[in-house]
Amino acid sequence: YLALASFLCPILSFGLVPLFEPTFGITTDLSLIELLDYDQPLLKKLMEDAPGTHTHSVKVGTLAESCANAVGARALLCRVGAYYHDIGKVKELSSDLESEFTDEGNFIGHSILSRDMVLTASRSIDTFPKVYLMKLEHMILAHRGHLEWKTSRKPNFPEALLLHQIHQLDKHMNLMKMALEKDEEDG
Repeated sequence: YLALASFLCPILSFGLVPLFEPTFGITTDLSLIELLDYDQPLLKKLMEDAPGTHTHSVKVGTLAESCANAVGARALLCRVGAYYHDIGKVKELSSDLESEFTDEGNFIGHSILSRDMVLTASRSIDTFPKVYLMKLEHMILAHRGHLEWKTSRKPNFPEALLLHQIHQLDKHMNLMKMALEKDEEDG
């Protein structure tokens, strides 16, 4: 019985979760995990069209997940928010060698484009929980964290604050790295 139970329990559990979530109003992390799948069209597009932004997003996601675990925040939500926070850059910048701003990039900006792209992607996942969608929207819109920097919100829950802080850390570390490399070149 023990062998049969240990075989059937995971199958029944994971197989029934998609039925129980909408029926009983339960929200699990399975919907978020679907967004991390590299078969998701948005992540594929980011990897193909903006590999540098993809690398940045994965690095920020790894750091955000570790920090979230350390402070008791939702690590998976942090990783998903980080992976998608700059996804709009695939529409903001042209794919030319010089990467100039597109009309959408100039008029709307990558944060709102990212939010809109995630909204569209979430519709392809049956019963995507609205509570996660609202949090992801906020994380994307608040990742820059300053109203004067073309963003619409300041972070107002732990995972959004972590994403903002780690995004800033990554940006400043890259700037320092470039400055040090330039100093070495200049001698």
